[in-house]
Amino acid sequence: MSIKIVTLGGAAAGKTIYLASLYKKLSIQNNDRNLYYQFRLKASDRDSGRFLNSTFANIVDPNRDFPSGTREFTQWNFDCQVKSNNKVYSVCQFNYLDYAGGTLNQPSSQSGQEKNIERITESINNADVIFILLDGVKIFHLLHGNNTAGGLHQWLYKDIANIFNDIQDKSIPVYFAITKWDCLRPKYGSSLMEVQEKLKTFDQFKNFINGFSHDRERIIRLIPMSSLGDGFAEMLIGAEGKIEGMRKTGQLNIKPYNVEIPIAYALLDTLITHYNDEIKKEKNRVLVQNIILKMGGILAGTGTNFLPPPLNILSKKSLKAIIAKTQNGIAPREIYENIDLSNIKGEKHAIKHLLNCFWYLTKKFENDYPGSLLNHPTWHHKN
Repeated sequence: MSIKIVTLGGAAAGKTIYLASLYKKLSIQNNDRNLYYQFRLKASDRDSGRFLNSTFANIVDPNRDFPSGTREFTQWNFDCQVKSNNKVYSVCQFNYLDYAGGTLNQPSSQSGQEKNIERITESINNADVIFILLDGVKIFHLLHGNNTAGGLHQWLYKDIANIFNDIQDKSIPVYFAITKWDCLRPKYGSSLMEVQEKLKTFDQFKNFINGFSHDRERIIRLIPMSSLGDGFAEMLIGAEGKIEGMRKTGQLNIKPYNVEIPIAYALLDTLITHYNDEIKKEKNRVLVQNIILKMGGILAGTGTNFLPPPLNILSKKSLKAIIAKTQNGIAPREIYENIDLSNIKGEKHAIKHLLNCFWYLTKKFENDYPGSLLNHPTWHHKN
């Protein structure tokens, strides 16, 4: 199963740093059962992995400046794997498009931009999930009333407005990822309510979120994260309380946090989207045939052939359990047995194991950051 992700954000939003940090954190499987990182991301080829490691090393090097923004289009492909008993199981793939942040703001007629705009538009149309990176420094200025901070008006009324215009008709999950949360955590900790309330004072955010609320199958989430972790950089605050820049502290032990949460949700929410689509198709077939479904309107049959392989080996009962427990917030042990890596016998066990890891990561995140779900989608398992 290949999950196509498009990450949108203006210049300096942190798209490239996020990608390098994600790979740094997840490229080596962690077999500590208490941490639920018993999986890994493998780059599609050796050169891609080396490039991302080199990019991360350059970013964290205190003797180097922060890198300039992305200038080229790059398609990154990652295989999400589980390794057990010296055997590697490929569960799903994540395809990630990286591009220059300012491209979305360019007119299609501008010389040299036509193909770039077409490529982004095509990627958005084919996406399974959309990440919107919100620059944590700009969020800091909003929360502190620094209304004349450099670039703030351009970000709100050009970058964000253009992104919303391009995706407002997409009925797929959208995640607002607040980058550089380490700048905000000293004051706001894990509280998202003040950020929510501030964003909703601006019509474009309020209208976009309300639009999702009326489309009862869309999922919209707010995810704070730090690609470099606490203590890596410090804000340079000017006399008027504005952030004038960031300075690397030279910290050697880099600990990003929450960078894995978007991809964990991407798999779980994509499964729900596939299920909802199949439910609607099944209902249409039932209407045509004038047959009343029994068992509370669940799908006829027990298979999940509508899912791409290898996830189609799950039973429909298991898939319904995913949706039910995702809604109710019940720990995944109540769906599947806690499968130890040493006990994985085949592909189906590996899939369940990865789902277990992703559930625990997302449920822990939801406990730590209440209010991260910005709307209340319909869950068809109730029908």
